[in-house]
Amino acid sequence: GGTAGVGAASSVNSIAGSTTARVDGSVFEAISGLDVEAESNSLIRTAAVSGAGGGTAAVGGSVTINFITTHTVAELKDTLVDSNSADVRVVAKDGRSIDSLAGAAAVAGTVGIGAAVAFNQIGGSTRATLSGGSNGYQVHARDVEVSAQATNANGGNGTIAAGLGGGGMVGGAGSVAVNLMEGEVKASIADGADVVADRNITVKASQQQGIDVLTGSVAVGGGAAGIGLGTVVNLMTGKTTAQIAGSQTKVSSLAWNGGRGLTVDAATSQAVNTLGTSMAVTFAPI
Repeated sequence: GGTAGVGAASSVNSIAGSTTARVDGSVFEAISGLDVEAESNSLIRTAAVSGAGGGTAAVGGSVTINFITTHTVAELKDTLVDSNSADVRVVAKDGRSIDSLAGAAAVAGTVGIGAAVAFNQIGGSTRATLSGGSNGYQVHARDVEVSAQATNANGGNGTIAAGLGGGGMVGGAGSVAVNLMEGEVKASIADGADVVADRNITVKASQQQGIDVLTGSVAVGGGAAGIGLGTVVNLMTGKTTAQIAGSQTKVSSLAWNGGRGLTVDAATSQAVNTLGTSMAVTFAPI
């Protein structure tokens, strides 16, 4: 406006829910294979951008807030399988990713202030389970795999927060990016399961967490001050477990015909790439 200008933008997104594949209390004989697979992929792409201009003062602000909390379960429970040529797979896969942009610019004759904030949180659980039950059934197959995997759905999580402020006397700019990555990944044979594989038994859990962050602020002040601030906070937590558990659980991997036997493996991969820049400029006319 002629004297003051204000610009604001916001974006709030949330993805939640559960995906389940389950076989319970069933009997399979003379089958060629059994796959129990649950898969979920969640992706948020969002931008909040604002601008403001005023003859005297201008303020621009933008905020983007994003949440993904999903639960993916694959379960084979209290089920009879009897085949020396079939493979049994219990697999849970979950992909989660957020790409977010927050940008704000404000320019005025006297005071211009621009601020941008981006907050992202990813969590949930991914579980693959082979378990026993009251029937006491045995799973007998050629190969048995129990696998849980959580990854970045889009290859990574990208966050950009940028603020620009310019004023004839005072320019102020700030940018803040906060990313929280949580979650549990678990693969297990448990609760009194009885499993016999002629070749291999594999219990595997893996979790991948990655964040790419850029924050930038540029402040230009004429006669008094230029103030630029940038902050990045990244926190990765979580739990990855592969296990065979329970005093009543029985597992036999015979490694016939070139098999490798029993494998129990848990792995977590974490990577953070961060670039934070801030610049403030003041100048006094001669």
